[in-house]
Amino acid sequence: GRFPLRGLAREAFERVFDADFRLWRTLVGLTLRPGHVVRAYLDGKRQRYLNPFTYTLIAAALSLLVFSGAGLEEVYREFLTARVNESFGELLTPAQSAAYFEAMMASIKQIALFNFLLVVPFAVLMRLTVARGRLNLAETTIFSIYVFAHVLYLSLPTYPMMAMGLDFMTALTVTLVLY
Repeated sequence: GRFPLRGLAREAFERVFDADFRLWRTLVGLTLRPGHVVRAYLDGKRQRYLNPFTYTLIAAALSLLVFSGAGLEEVYREFLTARVNESFGELLTPAQSAAYFEAMMASIKQIALFNFLLVVPFAVLMRLTVARGRLNLAETTIFSIYVFAHVLYLSLPTYPMMAMGLDFMTALTVTLVLY
């Protein structure tokens, strides 16, 4: 038969909230019982949790939104300008300081990609050291991807705290205490 607009709206609603519940279930599960979530996923109980790649993409998008929304670029500009002036004094011209800042901001924006690229070497290292015989390389990589993404989720509160003027280490300490 025909597909009514109401059916389209219902399907969209169900998909969004199903993903939302799975995100919440994965986030809470990895925080409270990480081994259970990964084991359940590896054992084929994948409907309850987001797959590691979706979990990572959502974490990266949220990090970008929070970083942008918290106005941290200006906070970093002030922080780095103060550090450059403190470290190099009169050695750099304002144009050189501005170029240094732009290079630092470009590198900060690439750190998430760089960290994600480290997932496979991290998984290989874990496979060779910790997971010998218990998990194969693919399973260790899945675990590593979940860990990488979960660190992104857990670090989200540090961005607004840094925007309020806390330095990174203090914001990280407060975040860890909250958890």
